[in-house]
Amino acid sequence: MMTKEEVGETKVLNSLRKSWRMALIAPKLVWMMGILWIYLLGRLLPLPFYSPRKERALFKEILPF
Repeated sequence: MMTKEEVGETKVLNSLRKSWRMALIAPKLVWMMGILWIYLLGRLLPLPFYSPRKERALFKEILPF
């Protein structure tokens, strides 16, 4: 049998382990969310300005073929 102090210590250690794991994972999640937001904003904002025909015409002006 473990004493009350030992039980308390193991609980604290387990919670520290969990928070440590979260501290390792959280920055990656934040980074991924940031990339996702930038991607979505990039996809949604230029829609009114983006036209494939105009883009093709620009490329034809720049490239000779």
